[in-house]
Amino acid sequence: MLSHRATAAELPSLDPVHSFSQEAVDAGRVLYLHSRPEAWSDVFSLDVSSGLGAPLEGVHVELEVLPAAIPLEALNFSVPEGGTRTLAPPLLRITGPYFPTLPGLDLQVLEPPQHGALKREEGPQDGTLSTFSWREVERQLILYVHDGSETLADSFVLVANASEMDRQSRPVTFTITILPVNDQPPVLTTNTGLQMWEGATVPIPPEALRGTDSDSGPEDLVYTLEEPSNGQVVLRTAPGAEVHNFTQAQLDGGLVLFSHRGAPDGGFRFILSDGEHTSTGHFFRVTAQKQLRLSLEGSRTLTICPGSIQPLSSQSLRASSSTGVDPHHLFYRVVRGPRLGRLFHTQQGSTGEALENFTQAEVYAGNVLYEHEMPPKPFWEARDALELRLSSPPAPDMAATLAVTVSFEATCPQRPSRLWKNKGLWVSEGQRAEITTATLDASNFLASVPDPRRSEHDVLFQVTQFPQRGQLLVSEEPLHTGRPHFLQSELAAGQLVYTHGGGGTQQDGFHFRAHLQGPAGASMAGPQTSEAFAITVRDVNERPPQPQTSIPLRLTRGSRSPVSRAQLSVVDPDSAPGEIEYKVQRAPHNGFLSLAGASPGPVTCFTQADVDAGRLTFVANGSSVVGIFQLSVSDGASPPLPMSLAVDVLPSAIEVQLRAPLEVPQALGRSSLSRQQLRVVSDREEADAAYRLTQGPRHGHLLVRGQPATAFNQFQVDQGEVVFAFTSFSSSHDQFGILALARGANASATVNVTVRALLHVWAGGPWPQGATLRLDPTVLDAGELANRTGSVPRFRLLAGPRHGRVVHVPRARTEPRGSQLVEQFTQKDLEDGRLGLEVGRPEGSSPGPAGDSLTLELWARGVPPAVASLDFTTEPYNAARPYRVALLSLPARTEAGEPGSSTPTGEPGLAASSPVPTVARGHFLGFLEANMFSIIVPMCLVLLLLALIVPLLFYLRKRNKTGKHSVQVLTAKPRNGLAGDAETFRKVEPGQAIPLTAVPGQGAPPGGQPDPELLQFCRTSNPALKNGQYWV
Repeated sequence: MLSHRATAAELPSLDPVHSFSQEAVDAGRVLYLHSRPEAWSDVFSLDVSSGLGAPLEGVHVELEVLPAAIPLEALNFSVPEGGTRTLAPPLLRITGPYFPTLPGLDLQVLEPPQHGALKREEGPQDGTLSTFSWREVERQLILYVHDGSETLADSFVLVANASEMDRQSRPVTFTITILPVNDQPPVLTTNTGLQMWEGATVPIPPEALRGTDSDSGPEDLVYTLEEPSNGQVVLRTAPGAEVHNFTQAQLDGGLVLFSHRGAPDGGFRFILSDGEHTSTGHFFRVTAQKQLRLSLEGSRTLTICPGSIQPLSSQSLRASSSTGVDPHHLFYRVVRGPRLGRLFHTQQGSTGEALENFTQAEVYAGNVLYEHEMPPKPFWEARDALELRLSSPPAPDMAATLAVTVSFEATCPQRPSRLWKNKGLWVSEGQRAEITTATLDASNFLASVPDPRRSEHDVLFQVTQFPQRGQLLVSEEPLHTGRPHFLQSELAAGQLVYTHGGGGTQQDGFHFRAHLQGPAGASMAGPQTSEAFAITVRDVNERPPQPQTSIPLRLTRGSRSPVSRAQLSVVDPDSAPGEIEYKVQRAPHNGFLSLAGASPGPVTCFTQADVDAGRLTFVANGSSVVGIFQLSVSDGASPPLPMSLAVDVLPSAIEVQLRAPLEVPQALGRSSLSRQQLRVVSDREEADAAYRLTQGPRHGHLLVRGQPATAFNQFQVDQGEVVFAFTSFSSSHDQFGILALARGANASATVNVTVRALLHVWAGGPWPQGATLRLDPTVLDAGELANRTGSVPRFRLLAGPRHGRVVHVPRARTEPRGSQLVEQFTQKDLEDGRLGLEVGRPEGSSPGPAGDSLTLELWARGVPPAVASLDFTTEPYNAARPYRVALLSLPARTEAGEPGSSTPTGEPGLAASSPVPTVARGHFLGFLEANMFSIIVPMCLVLLLLALIVPLLFYLRKRNKTGKHSVQVLTAKPRNGLAGDAETFRKVEPGQAIPLTAVPGQGAPPGGQPDPELLQFCRTSNPALKNGQYWV
């Protein structure tokens, strides 16, 4: 269709025209619009009239339509392993009538085959082709030759190029399916045999038996075996049925089992086959060993007195193995600990941590202890249990349960009384005192009766020996041989009273037998005991000992220190130091008291004389914590008084843990310290540590609550009150030294300070090796830093990349196009696209992915500089892969078809978001901006002159219109025998031409001036056309 437009600045009208003038043709206002993409040619006829003679009628104008890209098409194909295939139509074809006839049409190999080569039929056979002509394809001279490797697929990428017309096709990928050929025999790579326990059934692991075949899968490798000599082979899915063949895939899946029967040494012979080839003469050895079995002996029960500590013994827990394993190698793991107490080690019990593992040897040594903790409610018998796991590799683990019984029925050396309480009574001479359940209580007897019936029972105390120096009264009635008993209920009601008869302070007491009493006073079987109740008579003028103020005992962890009068001292003028006795009621977990001249273990009883003589020492074998001894002190004539001894175990050494350097945000210039930077630990964390500055920072200072400070503590660090602030913006890092103090120990450390750059860096996929990509804000962006500081951030290249370089990219054609190395640049350079990164290839290594990085220093006004790293990965260029960066150039090709070094175009490109390997072209707006006066103004003057000269030339050449033209028409025979003038169409001026097809990356914006490269393309001489043909 022919259409018309009024002027060069107006958009073309799509309305068809039926007449036009030569002047409109010369002015480029007559357009041909191609509307059928499937049509490669067109024709229209016209009549030409000049007004001076007869018109020329029936002039036929033939048009041949050329697409923007060469229409290269390809079909995938298959080839046998090691075979060849000819690349010829229809596998490879170029549609349309024109391009296949071009003599200079070549095909370039962008991506060569990975498992084969492209070769000429009669050419050299070394290497692969990097380029070949279309004529060779039509003559069936180009072959794809597979290298015979055990691969299933291959591919290569071609692009067609017509250098005469500066046209090329889009990359076309050939996908090749390799048809495998079974030509390799299987290979047995692993045959180590199997070691197992006697009589067991275990899987044959693939690490013990493995075969491979380069052209067969695991499911095609079949093991065929003879009858095993010491067992049978079964499958996991059918363990009762013996099999004589299995596959490597079943081995890999753990489905093949060997069940041992008979002799310890044996195995089976087998052959390995892939269906066509076999590998014979193999033997798989199976060795069975006597199975290591664990067993538990002993009662597996432990009976313990209430409130006492008892070691686990071999009588209650004793493990052994069938091979006599060393007890140190028999391990117990506590799966569930006790509910009524705790399990601890003699050397670790003071830490208070529950024991989780121990050995049989430690049980033999009595180092594993069970401690029962007295509950607040009375009981007669309670049960507990320890769930353990016994192990001794390689024997299978064994579960064990140790039943613990806590009972008043047990013989208790540590507890002489079976009653809940039997503490005795203190009474003044000639006075009386109540005997209550605080000193005498048999409630645990009642606890043996089920709760619903407990109220019907009582405990009867029968006095077997009365007091010698006093009298017992029940409800103010004296007890005597006629009534020698009282009840637990009367004790609970406070009705039992002892009255001293005077006449001295000799000790007194009574003996009794206690047992359960049923309903209505009936006697019944149950708990019973015979004991004595001690009564201590003291002088009315006796003064009890007076404990004195003490100071804590301080010592380092792992040491021992004597206990002096500064820690334990009482005033008692009536008693000598040897008569003042201390008893340990409860010991801490961080150590124990030891008495010189006695056993090296803990002591529970000592005198003031021992303290005064320096014989009492504290051994700090636990953690560095404060422990409290609960003591009672008595002079023998007064009731015991409670006392306490505080022991502060200090750490032997401390350590300042610096988990990470202090990172200061670049835009803020300050940051608070946290536990990540400063934390003091010994055997535990020191929450009260203090810090003192020993070496101040060079480029900043420390602030505590906003004020400069040289000392601070851990609490202030945890609260975020300690802040480091930069005062000098000349360095990206700093450091300061501190001295940490914690409970008498100290340690030094250096805190490193770095600046965290306010920079957004690339976090996308890999970059193509050999290409040049544009560095822009998608890769590096300090825009946020620019907004916060009101300045243009500057970058300084400190290191890298190892395989490549940062170069300057010219924006205009007048700028030099050489690769200028860049060491410094700004954020504006990134935004303007003035920087490129030439991505190189690692030298001396095979092609493949590689890592690289850029180290930059970022500067901005009013903030400290920061060092940042741009880490990226590179890979060989893949034309079929979309790269999310702007590529300025692609890898060049060497003669061997491998990617070579790339040459940057020197022009910013568009983001390569598709696999089309088209090099990014010049940015037209940038071109106009840079060449406003040097190019645009002269072109306007030239167009003005052309507008004046063209009419004059048209008039002068009206009579003589012969000459060379790019466009020819087929002249028609004159009508009526009249010979008309030979008319031709004159070549359209480049500045007036309207391109009807878009050239990739070079189209000028609507209404703008055409690109100089476009003009050069339009002036390229074209091949001669046939008569009646017209270039579009």
